[in-house]
Amino acid sequence: MVEQLMTQPLWRKLKVVQQGKVHVMGECWLAGSYISANRVLNNLFKYLLKQN
Repeated sequence: MVEQLMTQPLWRKLKVVQQGKVHVMGECWLAGSYISANRVLNNLFKYLLKQN
């Protein structure tokens, strides 16, 4: 489904896409366990916080 979304003309017009700041996340975002919650937090820290 992600691949289908990325082929849409509107997708390429998004500023975040043009800047290369799109990150496809894994299935852990859909699960409901404490392990998946930890993986979601790891993804947020990885992609949203600048690392020095």
